[in-house]
Amino acid sequence: MKRKGILSIALAAAMVATACAGTLSANAAASNDSLASQYSTNSAGVGANKSITVDGDIGDWDSSMLIAQGAANDDPRVYRPNSMYEVGVDMYALYGAYDDKNLYLMWEMTNVQDCVAPNDDYPLTQGTLYMNQNFPFFIAIDTGDSSSAIGNNAQLTTSGTIWNSGITWTQPFNKLIAVSTNGSNGPFVYGGNSSGLNAKETHTAATSGVVFKYGKGILSQSIKGIDKGYGKNNNRVVGDVCNESAAWVDFNANGHKSSTMDFHYEMSIPLSTIGTDSSSIKNNGIGVMVVATMGKSALDCLPYDVAMNDNADQPDTESQENNSYEKSDADQITAAFARIGKGGGNTPKPTVTQPTQSQTQPTTPSGQKGDSNRDGKINIKDVTTIQKYVVKKYTADQLDLVAAEVDGDGSVTIKDATKIQKFVAGLGTLA
Repeated sequence: MKRKGILSIALAAAMVATACAGTLSANAAASNDSLASQYSTNSAGVGANKSITVDGDIGDWDSSMLIAQGAANDDPRVYRPNSMYEVGVDMYALYGAYDDKNLYLMWEMTNVQDCVAPNDDYPLTQGTLYMNQNFPFFIAIDTGDSSSAIGNNAQLTTSGTIWNSGITWTQPFNKLIAVSTNGSNGPFVYGGNSSGLNAKETHTAATSGVVFKYGKGILSQSIKGIDKGYGKNNNRVVGDVCNESAAWVDFNANGHKSSTMDFHYEMSIPLSTIGTDSSSIKNNGIGVMVVATMGKSALDCLPYDVAMNDNADQPDTESQENNSYEKSDADQITAAFARIGKGGGNTPKPTVTQPTQSQTQPTTPSGQKGDSNRDGKINIKDVTTIQKYVVKKYTADQLDLVAAEVDGDGSVTIKDATKIQKFVAGLGTLA
């Protein structure tokens, strides 16, 4: 199956930010609970029981269907001290509805570079994502059916991550829809089990029945976000999405041309395709999350997760050093899904037999180069283990220090994680 323009595997994440607007601790900056009040989930309700015509026009939608609110100008590339380089990937609001046949989603995208950096021509002249960009959207759906829950953080059962994106989720869900920003790939529907996400689609674009459209215009009358770009030069620091005292503005009041710069996507998903019905949605609700990517990794999602921001100020040495490492890092998403039909609850985690303590943490390091978590395999899990060690979420006895040190500098750092992920992607060796 062709994946036109989809770039290869994500590279390892760099360190979690040390401060939120220069004052919060790294732990606070990494907490979804500490997000500024602009971000919200189900604050307006749980969508609507209404039929929507998916045609690229927002006429059937209204503000009562808002299920997740984001912020403008939180594209991670604004945290670098130089140009955005590309068109923005900036999700602003997510809406939901359902009827007897379909689940309906609509999400708004904004591009406030006309206010933030009006002289930075390239991000302004590239138009919208659907005009000339071909990067994945991922739509995770939690039907509430524990028997079909996808476990193992939604890593592939064959190892790796969906479309080599580097994205994992701690919250189990039941179906994942993948489609490119211009609609040329997908929509494809994936399922899985307690061992993870299946690499082969349960429905192809021809069989899914999913309808995907886009068009100019959004519902939101104000576009609120944090002003300025170019990183620390303008006080844009990692974690400022957690800071109520950041330079929050309404970009429309600052001259943003929403009618020409902003656009939306909408989608209808047959309930039969995702294994649920309208009665279940009405009585129990259904959870959703939309993740937007560019390059090799996630740049934004609704509901918002701070993993979209944690490495924003780091250089992306694998593509353009002056660009943001968020384009290449690995993102583990922990935020709760938005609910449609009824709030509360998510799919229970599937029961998985866990290895014993002696299996996961032997007293004597194995020394197998690259196998940092001692499971006998070299894969994305070893990268995650090193990441957690580097940011002090793991102690030295929770990984194999001998195996994790692969770059020969005598210490375990993010460089070792990067080298292992290149090896997993077939882009290098561990020698």
